Amino acid sequence: PSVGVTVSCMNTIVLLAVYPGELPTGPLYNLTAVLSMLLGIYIIHRFAAKYFSKRRETMLTVSATALGSITRVGIMTIVNWAFLRYPYPVGFNIPPEALIPMLPIIGFFNATLALYTIPLGYFVSRAVSVSINTEVTIKTK
Repeated sequence: PSVGVTVSCMNTIVLLAVYPGELPTGPLYNLTAVLSMLLGIYIIHRFAAKYFSKRRETMLTVSATALGSITRVGIMTIVNWAFLRYPYPVGFNIPPEALIPMLPIIGFFNATLALYTIPLGYFVSRAVSVSINTEVTIKTK
């Protein structure tokens, strides 16, 4: 997870410097989303990886995808509810009565993003490790 956190922080710094998007704080929201997703993946690797053998790598990927998606949606729903109501540069000044119905749509976006990026990340890391003859290690402690 430390590599993922490092890359996420580097990405945030580049986004803040080059193109933050509509909100100057947008890259910080992105960092929160990625870190919350990595938290779910970390929890699976920390507590459940020892129960998955090499033959069950698919189950590990599915479990990490599920919990990564759940943590991303849960944390980002709270973050969006808390901050999008504020005016620029923190949020979009969305009235609370309009924000509440938007949260499931934003949650759907966060879920779909996690549902394809987590398995894709596993696939790419596996392909790279095979091509350079290294073992993808899962630290359990």
